[in-house]
Amino acid sequence: MKFCYYLVCIGEPNLDEKLEILVSNLNYIYNDIKSPFDVIINCYETNRNVNNFIKNKINDLNCIDNVYIHSKKGVLSELFLTNIHNDKIDNYDYLFFILDDVKIINININEMIRIKNKLSISFFSPKIINATHPWMSSYDNITINNCIETYLYLFSPADFKKFLSINTIENKWMWGLDLLLGFFNIKSGIINTYTAEHIFAAKDNDIEKGKKIKLMDEYIQSKTPFKSMGQILSIYKPMIYCIDINDV
Repeated sequence: MKFCYYLVCIGEPNLDEKLEILVSNLNYIYNDIKSPFDVIINCYETNRNVNNFIKNKINDLNCIDNVYIHSKKGVLSELFLTNIHNDKIDNYDYLFFILDDVKIINININEMIRIKNKLSISFFSPKIINATHPWMSSYDNITINNCIETYLYLFSPADFKKFLSINTIENKWMWGLDLLLGFFNIKSGIINTYTAEHIFAAKDNDIEKGKKIKLMDEYIQSKTPFKSMGQILSIYKPMIYCIDINDV
């Protein structure tokens, strides 16, 4: 299996801690799949010394074949939608699309792939501890969802391209996107027997939160007939149904 670890973004604050998470995750994946893999990094630090520091931190790990870094000032979708290395995704069978402050606790990637394929799930996530929304960690077994927050997705290349197509550079924090997976007819799920943890909670002030909500509302209104998050949730409930993992 050709696997890629696609780091959505990385930089200050807490860069040292984020690099510790990155190294821990890379070693975990290597011990799980038993073979080296590639890493694609979106870095919002344009300082060459910082980029070299990040690359040197992981370049000598036995688990890594190639490291590709895209460096650009910006936020989330402003980086990954413009990453010049996105054309490499077709070279892989599967990838993890993962935030820089998400630490893998317990995941079996091959088993996730097996279940993803058997159930025809496009966007597949483990349970996320310390997620914003309760449906990311409130159930057992497997849930099929209309809504999954973007912390860690297991993608095929086709899934990744679909994800890119529903994002916009303007909605750079991606708020609202996770609520629209059902609307976009993307079969999505959470496997709650595997776990990752969101380490750094956002601490937005009212002004920052207001900016994100404004961009979210503009995104929703440009992509859908809805006017607000509440309207979406009234039709597309976050969790649709559960599946016992023993039945898969």
